[in-house]
Amino acid sequence: MADSSPVKFGKRVYKDPAVLELISRNGGLDPIDIMRRKGRETIAENREFFGDPPPFDPATTASCLGIRMVAEPPVHSDDAELHTLDDGSVVIRANDDRPVGRRNFSICHEIAHTFLPDYHQEVQHRGASRKSHFHEEDEVEYLCDIGAAELLMPVPWFQDDLASTEASRLGIDLLSSRYQSSRHATIFRFVQLNSLPCAAIFLSLKLKPTERHRFQNGQGSLFGESTAELEERAKKLRVDYVCPSPSFPNSWFIPAHKSIDQDSRTHEAVMVGEDYSGTDRLNLTKTVSGEFRVEVLNLAREDGGGPRAAVLLFVGEVP
Repeated sequence: MADSSPVKFGKRVYKDPAVLELISRNGGLDPIDIMRRKGRETIAENREFFGDPPPFDPATTASCLGIRMVAEPPVHSDDAELHTLDDGSVVIRANDDRPVGRRNFSICHEIAHTFLPDYHQEVQHRGASRKSHFHEEDEVEYLCDIGAAELLMPVPWFQDDLASTEASRLGIDLLSSRYQSSRHATIFRFVQLNSLPCAAIFLSLKLKPTERHRFQNGQGSLFGESTAELEERAKKLRVDYVCPSPSFPNSWFIPAHKSIDQDSRTHEAVMVGEDYSGTDRLNLTKTVSGEFRVEVLNLAREDGGGPRAAVLLFVGEVP
């Protein structure tokens, strides 16, 4: 049994018992590196079964690992879930009504749960309150997203394609189509493996945490407006999280919940649901302020949700 004390790698602190056990069983390595290695080993060991990829069929990947895809829809999730049956066999239930890219990533995400210890003790699934991939607040789910990217968009195929693909929203969509992956996951992978200094800034229309707390306490208006009306009016386009490329400046920290200037081209494009390629003046922090080359890519809205998008922000000239 691993020590229950939190473990820090870089800026990330891990506390989840399953993650601490993963670290302990793998020589104290960074869990992100462990998940990447396990994903890459899975592809390398079974590549003879994939034919001439991409795209990579996640059902084939599951089968290579002794995991069965079953026809029943998931019970605990809108996307997919991993379930260990009483006889010890492992099955995945996936929602066939989801877009193919999202469904593929969800299946790979569930496969990645088997890279962690004790996955069989309960049904594994993406939580209903978790609205986006690659969100670091949930350690296990974040690590499974890392593993899923390795399974659906594996090195070296994706890296080779990336080298010959334009650094633009059109290039993102070409990769998304080639790998049958969602726009969201493809953007993350594009930045993660890119040699250019850039970052993907994921945005949504939301309240600041302090505002959310105030409205949850039912503080309404003195002028007869309902709490719901006030809440909608107070929402702004804000940063959910940022995924930097390896060469993005370390000093360029962009905080979560930072709002996007309402007079920016980025804000205008997202609020009307249009993509945008060009330059934009953004003032995110004292360091990250000025005219930047940007690619604005709108993302699928969650059920009943507001605008969601990713902004690719490039540093310097882009070839």
